[in-house]
Amino acid sequence: MTAELSVEGLSFHRDGRSIIEDVTFTAPPGAITALIGPNAAGKSTLLQLIAHLDAPTRGQVYLGDKNLTALTQRDRAKAVAFIDQHSATDQPLTVQETVMLGRTPHLGRLTAPSVDDRQVVKDALERTGAQYLSHRDFTELSGGERQRVLLARALAQQPILLLLDEPTNHLDPRAQLQTLALLRALASEGLAVITALHDINLAALHADRVIAIADGRIMAAGEVAAVLTPALISSLYDVDVQALSSKDGTVFSYSLSSPLKD
Repeated sequence: MTAELSVEGLSFHRDGRSIIEDVTFTAPPGAITALIGPNAAGKSTLLQLIAHLDAPTRGQVYLGDKNLTALTQRDRAKAVAFIDQHSATDQPLTVQETVMLGRTPHLGRLTAPSVDDRQVVKDALERTGAQYLSHRDFTELSGGERQRVLLARALAQQPILLLLDEPTNHLDPRAQLQTLALLRALASEGLAVITALHDINLAALHADRVIAIADGRIMAAGEVAAVLTPALISSLYDVDVQALSSKDGTVFSYSLSSPLKD
C-alpha cells in the first residue's frame, strides 16, 4: 500500500509564540523528501506534528484519504514510523526486543509475537545490517549502531510513511551513505520518506524533493534542482554559496558572508 502525505495549513503555537505557521505541502510515495533549514527553523517540530506527537494548533495532516490527526494511536502507528534524533530507551532491552517493539501496533492486547512477527523483525534487522547486534543490550551500543537498530524498529512497523529527524547525525561518511541508500531502496518500494537533513549536499545528492523551512514557514518546496539554488541556500543560512558540478550531480561550497573578527 502506498499513499501521499498532504499537510494542510499546519500551525503550532506554544506559550503564545508561533513555532510552525501555515505550513502546506505534499510528499509523494516512492520519493525521498528532504526537510532543510537552519537550527531552530522548526524542522523537528514539523515532523513531530506530522507524527502527532504534538497536537497542532490548527491544520490537518492526511495520508491518502486518512486524516492522521483523527486516527487512534494504534492505527497511526501502523501507518507512520518516526525516528527522532533523540530516540532512546533506558530499559534493559536487547536489540531484538527493541526492534520487536515495532510490532506492538500489530499485536492484540496481551498477545505474544507470532512466527510471522518474529520473521518481520529478523528481516528488519538483516535489512539494516544490524542482525549481528541482536543479543546486545541496546543501551550499550554506539550512536551509529543505535541508529541502525532504530531504523530496524521502524521497518518492523511496516509503515507507509517514514519520518526521520537527522538520521545521518553522528554517523561516519560510510554509515551516512549506507543509511541514505537504504532510504532510497525503501522509497523505491513505495514508501513516502521525509527526512530532516543538516547537510545540504546530502540533500542535493540523495533526495527527490526538498522543503526549505525558516522561522516555522516554508520558504520553498519542490524538485531538488528547482529548490536548491545558491540564492536559496545563501538566504537560508546567511552564507556565500557556490554551485559545483560532481559526477553525481550538483553540490555546494559555502563560506561565511561576514567572517567573525577577533
